[in-house]
Amino acid sequence: MKFNIQAAIHRTAHRYLLRKTAGPLTDVSKLRYQAVFLMGAGGSGKSYVAHKWLKYMPGGGMGGVARKHFDEKVQQEMTEMERSLSNLDFIRAKKDIEKAGVSVELKDSTRASIPFVLFAYDQEGKKTALDPNNWKDELPPNVYQQVKGLEEIVFSTPKHELPTYWRVVNADVYKEELAGYLEEQPGYVHQMSSDMSRAYFEAALETGDPIFVDGTGQRLGKMAAMIKEAKDKGYKVSLVMVIVPLIVNQIRNATRSRKINAPVITKMWLEIAKNFGGLRSSADKSKVIINRNDAVDVKKYWEQKEKIDAHIRKGYGGSYSSLEELIKAIAPSEAREWGPKLGWM
Repeated sequence: MKFNIQAAIHRTAHRYLLRKTAGPLTDVSKLRYQAVFLMGAGGSGKSYVAHKWLKYMPGGGMGGVARKHFDEKVQQEMTEMERSLSNLDFIRAKKDIEKAGVSVELKDSTRASIPFVLFAYDQEGKKTALDPNNWKDELPPNVYQQVKGLEEIVFSTPKHELPTYWRVVNADVYKEELAGYLEEQPGYVHQMSSDMSRAYFEAALETGDPIFVDGTGQRLGKMAAMIKEAKDKGYKVSLVMVIVPLIVNQIRNATRSRKINAPVITKMWLEIAKNFGGLRSSADKSKVIINRNDAVDVKKYWEQKEKIDAHIRKGYGGSYSSLEELIKAIAPSEAREWGPKLGWM
């Protein structure tokens, strides 16, 4: 029987991950000033790996919160105090800012990138709006940080907030909140959710609360800047890349409800692995998780082969007529490994 080194690595990494994250969390303070940056292409099983951290939520037992119960837990309303997180209250922050002589007024719509206006008063009591570009220079440092914290509060999404012991930075969470705008303004939803998650990240850095950044890692500069910001604030950063063969990415992506165009998956797969190499030296710890489950993915291929091939053809405009053609062209070593299992000649 031929020894499959990649499968062995996967089993070892999977056992290590479970061992490192198993057990109930009894001292939440140990998570303070910890930041985990997760990166991986669509279809890598990144969300599955994320649950190994996000299980740390009130009510989690020795095995954490089972996936079948996770949605139910998410629906629970929990205070930040119950979650052992810092209390970021809008009214309190607003009052603290106004003690410094700065007035805060919300705009009529929170669709703007900055949903509030700051006003200063002169000796005669005349109110003048402050230019956001000058906030950092004109405001005292402690006031400026409070102002930045307001963005998180205004942009908060209690309906979809995950009741974990982590502040989860994930633009997709905000897209759920903005789903009503999706059909009419898809560009707005993407940009707004990105702005919202970014504001949440910056506000959380001021608290020392544990942060879990669930992204793809496709944009090297963006993640590098976020890692630097976290370290500058005293955080210990762990970088985790979840990766599977390209063929697995394509199979999983094509057979799930929320699909990404096949060429985008290929591009992400190539770029993320490269970016991980450029980012790992900036983190305190780094880890690669090879999230393979060959038996399940092979079965999925045979059951939905036509659907998978159709998704490949549509994405590539007919340049590749099937998953087989794509993999043989882009990742020939994978074709040699997986071909016999998938009936490729």
